[in-house]
Amino acid sequence: MTVATHPAGRAALNRVTRERFRRHCRPLPRLTMSQWAERYRVLSPEATANHGPWRNDIAPYLVEIMDALSDRTTQEVTFVAPSQSGKSEVLLNAMGYFMHQEPSPMIVVQPTTETGEAFSKDRIAPMLRDAPALGKLVGAARSRDSNNTIASKTYPGGQLDIVGSNAPSGLAMRPKRFVALDERDRHSANAGGEGDVKRIVYARTRSYQRRRKIYEVSSPTDDESSLIWPSYLEGTQEVYEVPCPSCGVFQTLEFDRLKWQTDAAGAVNPASVHYHCAACETPIPTTAKGRMLRGGRWRATAVPRVPYKRSFWLHGLCAAFALWEEVAQEFVSANSQSDPAKRATQLRAFFNTTLGVLFKDQQQETQKATLLARARRYDGGSGDEPVRFHVPRDAALLTAGVDVQHDRFEVIVRAWGVGETSWLIERAILRGDTTQDATWTALDDYLTGRRWAHETGTPLPIRAVTVDAGDGAMSKRVYQFCAPRLHRHVYAIKGSSNETAPLIPAKPTKVKPGRLYVCGVNAAMDVFNRRLNADTVGTGYLHLNDYASEDYVTQVLSMRRVINPKTRKRRWEATPGVRNECADAEVYAYLALLLGPVPVASLAGEVAKLGELAMKAPEPAPAKAAPVAAKLSGNWLPRRGKGWL
Repeated sequence: MTVATHPAGRAALNRVTRERFRRHCRPLPRLTMSQWAERYRVLSPEATANHGPWRNDIAPYLVEIMDALSDRTTQEVTFVAPSQSGKSEVLLNAMGYFMHQEPSPMIVVQPTTETGEAFSKDRIAPMLRDAPALGKLVGAARSRDSNNTIASKTYPGGQLDIVGSNAPSGLAMRPKRFVALDERDRHSANAGGEGDVKRIVYARTRSYQRRRKIYEVSSPTDDESSLIWPSYLEGTQEVYEVPCPSCGVFQTLEFDRLKWQTDAAGAVNPASVHYHCAACETPIPTTAKGRMLRGGRWRATAVPRVPYKRSFWLHGLCAAFALWEEVAQEFVSANSQSDPAKRATQLRAFFNTTLGVLFKDQQQETQKATLLARARRYDGGSGDEPVRFHVPRDAALLTAGVDVQHDRFEVIVRAWGVGETSWLIERAILRGDTTQDATWTALDDYLTGRRWAHETGTPLPIRAVTVDAGDGAMSKRVYQFCAPRLHRHVYAIKGSSNETAPLIPAKPTKVKPGRLYVCGVNAAMDVFNRRLNADTVGTGYLHLNDYASEDYVTQVLSMRRVINPKTRKRRWEATPGVRNECADAEVYAYLALLLGPVPVASLAGEVAKLGELAMKAPEPAPAKAAPVAAKLSGNWLPRRGKGWL
């Protein structure tokens, strides 16, 4: 080896050695994630109009969230925010941080595989290209390079995988330290039948124990189907407060305090838009928003129910790129729709994506309140008073619908009268493994052994039953249960995929064993919902008793009408994330009436028969007076005044 002896040569050699030592051997400075972003992150022109080096002062509310992800005492972070508020940028910063500062294996879960590929190409690839520190770690994507593909990127110390929530095979992979659930409320509620996405990927982090990092982010949907909101309630529930420029009082912005004026055409006058301070009622102009955001702070409002978890919620009026005049105009445009359905749809999008708040369908809330008010005991009693009868005088026939789940049976029993007017009699949940014979025996005992007291005094049994055979895993079990009981009017049914199928088929389908009735559940759901929304008591009215709890009402209102993209016809489907077993079982009970032994036209005769039986029944004999016990004296012979002997 040649050794430089000239002073200039030695200096050059030392300079190169020192430069390479600094590059390869000197440890990186210990930075928080927000500090790392300002030093290394570069915003790409494809992602934002404000491209260039990252600046924390543009969206100052993101600093605390990023630092929570890099904080060693925090394991989970949930961020609920409106669209275009920077929540995806936090995800990109976290990915860059755990590539460069703390190299770790990562997985990012998008709603679908397609959105995951789009996120990789449109957001991740430009970030790696424009940030020099990251570009050195991950090379350009090549089709023949397995280390850098659209769905997987390898770097020193780890690997990044991008998967969809609808692909469970991609979720159960090798251990990961950092897990990101992007757009959580758009994820599949059940990943390919394997359970909740979060539970699956959470198991991937167990080997890292307290070093795990889970980032869950989304704009919310509604209070019933949202997946991100329950996660927010598990953490610290932090809200972003901003100071009033006039009085300095910190407050969380509310949409109701945003004021504006409109012209005759319904357009918002931008100069009139202002916010009223909750403390001093001073009008705050839109120009003060930036100064308010920079002076803002996060305030925790709850003690976390899950250890090492922080949760954040940002109101849409605080979003860095949301102009108050545009927010006002969007609300005015949505609220001015004449069609109630369009108005509800646009307002839902406004509250979810623009304001970042849960949407509560006021129409559905009114429906719930109406149905709960309809629920009453048919015998007029209340509280702990003994029930005199379960079935009112105008009903004569009981049917049951059975919805089959893997761990229980959901049973609805209805009584029917003239004109298909019906009364809810009972909602029963029979728990047990439905793959076991004992559970089916318990169902049979319930259907055959139960009797309900009629107002006339006659005990009524269930006359017809339908059991759902739509679950392919349980179909054989349903056939085996119904076939030997067909003479008792126990029918196996399945919903037709044809939206225009008739309520009941002309003839059943032969199956082994027994018969299967492929019914038009879409038409049956039409009938049920039309009667459910009836305002006045009359033909076909659905009466409810005290079994109609809030959970029952929520389930029967869970079905919604959508347009089939293939046939362009309307069909009923369950609202994602909301249970609907009661709605299904109600429809099955109605189909049991149509398939049962008594034609609908003969229901009046059945009611009359019960009335005649009550009239012919002998009246109970009047209760006899209890005999008065004789009082005996101490002697066995009665005394006389002067004696009788």
